[in-house]
Amino acid sequence: MKSIIQYNHKVHVGLTVPCTPTLQHSLISYYVVPWVDHFSLARNALIDQVETQAEYFFWIDSDERLIAMPDIDFRQF
Repeated sequence: MKSIIQYNHKVHVGLTVPCTPTLQHSLISYYVVPWVDHFSLARNALIDQVETQAEYFFWIDSDERLIAMPDIDFRQF
């Protein structure tokens, strides 16, 4: 998440169990999504909750990082 918020982008996080997240930031929103043993259903449940809040969204898994390319300033998007 830190790799994304450094570019001033909103982050929407799906949690499969209610909990208190350790990372709090004004650009991070947390949502509880049902887990029915299927990753795409959980992803789609999260997308259903946030699609009205953004023109576009970019999916990144928790084990991935957004790394800037030297020729692209991601803050402009």
